[in-house]
Amino acid sequence: MDLGVYEVFDGDDFQNKISEAGSSLIVVVFYGCFAHSYKNIKSEVDKLPEEFPGVVFLKIDVELLEDLSDDYEIRLPTFTFVKDRKKIDVYEGRDIIAIKNLITKYK
Repeated sequence: MDLGVYEVFDGDDFQNKISEAGSSLIVVVFYGCFAHSYKNIKSEVDKLPEEFPGVVFLKIDVELLEDLSDDYEIRLPTFTFVKDRKKIDVYEGRDIIAIKNLITKYK
């Protein structure tokens, strides 16, 4: 998978990216274009793939993919950590240090 935060466009795309990741840690970022709390950390989130190679970063706009958002019962922004196709943790908020600590814990 390419280095960067990949924008997921539909449910099939999401499932394909999960499958492609294999046993790698996946960080799914649920956000909304309208959510100022995400806009405040977007540039830091976009840098995470450089800091954590081998971790797969996906982002989902909750307005475009309501079904996936509803499945994960999220508040904005939410970072869902997935490994081996299982949700292992969730972080709701914008503390980039807390997010990095969770990535380090699970990678």
